[in-house]
Amino acid sequence: MSELLALSRLLGGSAHDDDNGELDLDPVGPMAKANPGSIGPAKPPRTQKVEKKTASKDIWEVDDVDVDDHGAHDDPRPQPEFETLYKQAVSSEDMYLGMGGKDPSSHWCEDMVIRIHLPDHKMSDCELDVTDTFLDLRTPKYRLAMTLQHPVDSANGSAAYDKSKQQLSVTLRMKRDMDFLKV
Repeated sequence: MSELLALSRLLGGSAHDDDNGELDLDPVGPMAKANPGSIGPAKPPRTQKVEKKTASKDIWEVDDVDVDDHGAHDDPRPQPEFETLYKQAVSSEDMYLGMGGKDPSSHWCEDMVIRIHLPDHKMSDCELDVTDTFLDLRTPKYRLAMTLQHPVDSANGSAAYDKSKQQLSVTLRMKRDMDFLKV
């Protein structure tokens, strides 16, 4: 019991025995309020900002998502009609014997084909810029700025314009990290 009294006095508190023989420890002194959070310089109190949320079902705000659209949001030109297709190399083993293990899902596709409908345009009117994650098409009438669903090999893509359909087809080889797992 005396060791406890000595330790209490050492830490700056006061301790005394009650009439019942119980030890009464009064936490007073500089070390009585010490805890792990009191180590280091004192931090200023945090003020809580109360933001009024709208009754929306959005899971994030527009400002929370950092998207580089290459200036497309300031461009008044409309977006042309387009579709994204996936293409896979299928051999006779895959078709008739089922030995390749491929299925028709996009997981097995090697190429991404983006078909863009551009009425009253020529190939020379189109300015196309493709990076590994973004496609940017500019014409006098239209502007298409789109983030690609999968990373692509932008250095080895191809583009072809079909005059009869007035359609630009951009074929891009997809790069996926786990493609080596496909057996």
